[in-house]
Amino acid sequence: MKVLVGYASGYGSTKSYADVIAEELRRAGHETDVLPAKKALNLAAYAFVVVGGSIRAGRWLGPAVKLARAAVKAGKRHAVFFCCLSAQTEEGRKTVFGEYLDKVREKVPGLAPLEIGAFPGVANYEEYRFPVKGIMTGIAKKQGVDCSVNQDYREPEAAREWARELVRRLG
Repeated sequence: MKVLVGYASGYGSTKSYADVIAEELRRAGHETDVLPAKKALNLAAYAFVVVGGSIRAGRWLGPAVKLARAAVKAGKRHAVFFCCLSAQTEEGRKTVFGEYLDKVREKVPGLAPLEIGAFPGVANYEEYRFPVKGIMTGIAKKQGVDCSVNQDYREPEAAREWARELVRRLG
């Protein structure tokens, strides 16, 4: 099956997950392309679309929303994943699967993902641009996190397991 893994990544964490997911899909025999969501304009060649996007200020990045809309409009079976620092805790994942997913469903009527994933990213305090830097350092300070250095919370093995479950569900 030909699969697109499209992603919207602010600082690279979501792309790293897209690559891991694509690797597992390929390992299972699926022809898989990985593209930035902004460049994934033609879905005709794909039987299945995976859409990944970073969460910024409680919202999925716009290009991920647009790609999810395009997949639904084209009648493509799909899965979605979120990259969010909140996803490093069980409480945070509940927020992603509840509040954040609800916001996406409001923007993408008909969204019916086969699988939904949530993975933590990297806190790039040194690289954030204004106003992201202010927002992220404010959140980190409230949580007692040292924001003087970057923190890598990525869990590639969790993404691999998610992709393996997706492969099982694809049949």
